[in-house]
Amino acid sequence: MASKYKFGRCKLCGKETKLTFEHVPPEKAFNSFTVKKYSFEEAIKILSGTREPNELKGKLQQKGSGDYYLCQQCNNCTGSWYMAEYTKFTNTMRNLLLQFDTNSKSCSFKLENFYPLRIFKAIMTMFCDINHECMGDLSLRDFLLNKDSTDFNHEKYSVYIYLTKSSIRRIQGISALHTKDTGLLCLTEISSFPIGLLLYIDKPKDYKPQGLMINDFAKANYDESCTVDFVGLPLLEVNSHFIADFRTKQQISEDYEQGQRTMEELKRKGIIK
Repeated sequence: MASKYKFGRCKLCGKETKLTFEHVPPEKAFNSFTVKKYSFEEAIKILSGTREPNELKGKLQQKGSGDYYLCQQCNNCTGSWYMAEYTKFTNTMRNLLLQFDTNSKSCSFKLENFYPLRIFKAIMTMFCDINHECMGDLSLRDFLLNKDSTDFNHEKYSVYIYLTKSSIRRIQGISALHTKDTGLLCLTEISSFPIGLLLYIDKPKDYKPQGLMINDFAKANYDESCTVDFVGLPLLEVNSHFIADFRTKQQISEDYEQGQRTMEELKRKGIIK
């Protein structure tokens, strides 16, 4: 049985102290079941064409995805301030998602009586959890540890949301992604049925990510209940553990077969053994 506490540095306040286990996403947001965690070395086998996604080997985690991220005080505060609203948001999205046509690529709807700032701060707390301490940004720490603060750096951070019916949970820390048109992108992702979240850091202004940007959520007040209007919220497939990869299963299978052919050709030429 895992220990209730571990000693380390809290991802929010930065104190060296006992850390408590925190679920990411929250436990009641469909994160109470056994999950499988994969190493980078295992996942990279898909790209090399040596293994298909359903063949990956991983370590089972019995109590849902999460880790020892926060001290008890930060965990209790962010949990009571933000996570209950995020859980309500997730459950509502799940109920809506089940009503949409399987072949839908996007959807539009309104949600009434939600607290956007609480949802947004729950999201940013989770991104701090899975990355290094407040991502090195002290202003972000102040934004999250003061529940009433709306002082968010919109120039530096861009948060996007999408819906997914996939059972694959993809939680990736800050990564570099190269694109042909814009070069390197810096991003991190949390994808867990029914919601996917992408956080871009210093995103080029001309780059248009998949997803719907929700930075305006950070402009609401903590006690401000709103009607949230979602227009063209994408429904995306998540079939791999690679960040921002929304290929279909067929596309992944085709890429895998191409990787196999490339490996055979390199072996034939004696480049690899």
